[in-house]
Amino acid sequence: MSKWKNKEEDNHAWLTGLPALYTLTKKGSPHKLNFVVDKTDDWFIHVVTVRNTTKMIEDVSMIIRKDIPGWISYLGSMGWVASEPLYKETKLTCI
Repeated sequence: MSKWKNKEEDNHAWLTGLPALYTLTKKGSPHKLNFVVDKTDDWFIHVVTVRNTTKMIEDVSMIIRKDIPGWISYLGSMGWVASEPLYKETKLTCI
């Protein structure tokens, strides 16, 4: 079964247990953004938008690992604040 389904049908169970590289928060925002490593290929990073109050996943986008600094900088210019890296890039392994 493919993990790529219609958004209404996808319960995002395939994201369970994947390591997060960063969590971004923004004052006054009802969401947080998690940068999560892809299970099958650590070159890809999923940007997961989570509603703070319900912990429900509202959106999942995909970027490539080398673009993380650019995205962190861009989101920072819009008021998002990144946590310290939760995992060191050089020691990261996919589960």
